[in-house]
Amino acid sequence: MPPRPPLPALALVVALATSAGCPGRYVAQRGPSDAATAVVLDPITAEAVTVVHEDAARLPGGSLEVRVVLRNRWPFDRWVDVKVEFLDPHGFPLEATPWSPLRLAAGEDQPYAARSLGADAERYRLSVRATE
Repeated sequence: MPPRPPLPALALVVALATSAGCPGRYVAQRGPSDAATAVVLDPITAEAVTVVHEDAARLPGGSLEVRVVLRNRWPFDRWVDVKVEFLDPHGFPLEATPWSPLRLAAGEDQPYAARSLGADAERYRLSVRATE
């Protein structure tokens, strides 16, 4: 009688064979554009900086104005880069501001504002990262 393959290896082969080519159920994952309007892109900055206020308003010309207040929770000054992407109703970017450096004084709040150029933006996403 030939030797039997080890049980874990056999289970792996069976699992791969039965799942290959089978249509599975796709579950959409929520990304930053779906989940939040403010995204801090690195863990150290996420620990140091928080968004304490955010607001968006449609201006008379149709553009979207975004106003936020960022707070530096650390006891020393910190520089961050800030960018706003203006999004269509489905979350796809229409336009974006360039990365702008912003100095956050120790323990202080700092306002930041940006406006879309066009009138098509329905939503926005604010991104904050550590200055490189």
